[in-house]
Amino acid sequence: MLMSFDIGNSNIFIGLHEDGLSEHLNAKGKTNQASKKINSQGKLVHTWRVTTKISRTADEYRILIKNLLSTLAKDSQWSAQDLNFSLLNNAVISSVVPDTGKRLNEVMEKMISGNSLVVRPGVKTGMNIKLENPREAGSDRIINAVGAYQKYNTSLIIADFGTATTYSAISSRGEYLGGAIAPGLSVAIEALFDRAAKLPQVEIDSPENIIGKNTTEALKSGLITGQVAQAEGMIARFKEKLSLLEKEKYKTLSEITVLATGGLAHHITPETDSFDYVEPNLSLLGLYHIAKLNGLAE
Repeated sequence: MLMSFDIGNSNIFIGLHEDGLSEHLNAKGKTNQASKKINSQGKLVHTWRVTTKISRTADEYRILIKNLLSTLAKDSQWSAQDLNFSLLNNAVISSVVPDTGKRLNEVMEKMISGNSLVVRPGVKTGMNIKLENPREAGSDRIINAVGAYQKYNTSLIIADFGTATTYSAISSRGEYLGGAIAPGLSVAIEALFDRAAKLPQVEIDSPENIIGKNTTEALKSGLITGQVAQAEGMIARFKEKLSLLEKEKYKTLSEITVLATGGLAHHITPETDSFDYVEPNLSLLGLYHIAKLNGLAE
């Protein structure tokens, strides 16, 4: 088994991957058909999302991962003996929080039977990064791009809704062309609450009316509808630029595939038709492919 970690500023997204899931039977001796379907889309068995805590120690990470595997064994009726550190052959890690990535990598190197790979400059990704300084490319954006291109094999625009909202453009040849970075929903809420004395902190939720009749509804309208409007505007402009760069390939802007991903994407995508697909596991699929390129998966 391979375990993947996408470490963000707010959450750590964790995936468990297996090369031959159909060979694993549940307690009743039957193969899990739903898991087989997931397996065919990227060999992803299960996912977890936990809070990023810079203060978390190596021992705490060891206990956390052990508990996650134990919970999966209980919930899926698989043998707890099959789901433990001894069956984790390799790990792959992307982190935008350097200290957390380093600590988790040290834990995995000690606990698993194989290798732990950290996605950083110099690691084989299979993607040509067309930036002025490719070493500046955030690993979070690259793993999304790798996962997206491996699945769709076409020009792409990816909107990742997390602590920051990022937009990435990928060419039809699988080149990472660049992108844009904006404050995310949670950052916007925290900034308003911290800097505006009379504004209350609100839950991230869709407004009932775009023209708010009270402060809470006005805030929700500004936050959600504002983020939606930003996404629609950025996507439209990215499409125009991509169509100019690849004018021989696309006759209409609608032919460029647009994806949404990230922990906050579910707040945005129901409010707009700008996205072709929602890919919640995109980063983990990218990590799996990078692990495969570097000999950590088959």
